[in-house]
Amino acid sequence: MLLDEMRAPVAGSLSDEEVVQARLDATQSGILAISEYRTERLFAAQSGLSAAMWTVLVPGAVLVFAVMLTLGTPTRKYQFVLVGLISGMVALMLFATYQLEYPFSRSGATDPVAYETAIERFDSIDENYDHEALF
Repeated sequence: MLLDEMRAPVAGSLSDEEVVQARLDATQSGILAISEYRTERLFAAQSGLSAAMWTVLVPGAVLVFAVMLTLGTPTRKYQFVLVGLISGMVALMLFATYQLEYPFSRSGATDPVAYETAIERFDSIDENYDHEALF
């Protein structure tokens, strides 16, 4: 794991110099903070939208539908088409919200393959990077 690779060089390092030891301590505390932030993000990703948010979204969609029924249009046919299109849009938005609530699960799950490919590409760029040639 990446955090273990970051932690390994400074895990058991001790120094007699105060400046070096202070930097090691700062690095260790920074890695600990990163680990805590990662854990918080994982918990937040698993929590989804709150019940209060869904309580606002669904009645809001119903309210939009009710307002559409009161629109004054020249013909009934035009009103049915307008109400149908806007209702479809609202239903699609609620469905998208439902699916994107948990992006790493449900039917639209994101596989880690894309992220792993990106990391491999960045690693190959780093290997081929020549600082001297750029400057």
